[in-house]
Amino acid sequence: MEWYYDLYLGEKIAKKKNKLIYKINEGKLSPTTFVIVLPRNNRDILETFPFEVLKQKYYKRQDFFIVGLAKGREEANELMCRIIVDCFRQTDTVNVRDFILDREAKKNDIKIIKYR
Repeated sequence: MEWYYDLYLGEKIAKKKNKLIYKINEGKLSPTTFVIVLPRNNRDILETFPFEVLKQKYYKRQDFFIVGLAKGREEANELMCRIIVDCFRQTDTVNVRDFILDREAKKNDIKIIKYR
């Protein structure tokens, strides 16, 4: 699993970011926590599913790029809308994958320059 540096968080769990990341990495989270990831195909914009799914054998072998965390399906849907709106406002497209990966690349470039 890889984490987006500017992780989108639902209002209900925003204060618990570090604790949630730790729990997800350890596999110990409630089934009401939803993860939002970049899709594994080129047709979809985003994927969302309950954290419990990540515990399944098939999903443990998948390499996910997590861009958001939410408490419950409704908040996850709202958060996905917010991500898409942010993408559209900044790029005039809904190509969320490129939007997120470009921002991630810029962050990495800044770090490399910063530490030289």
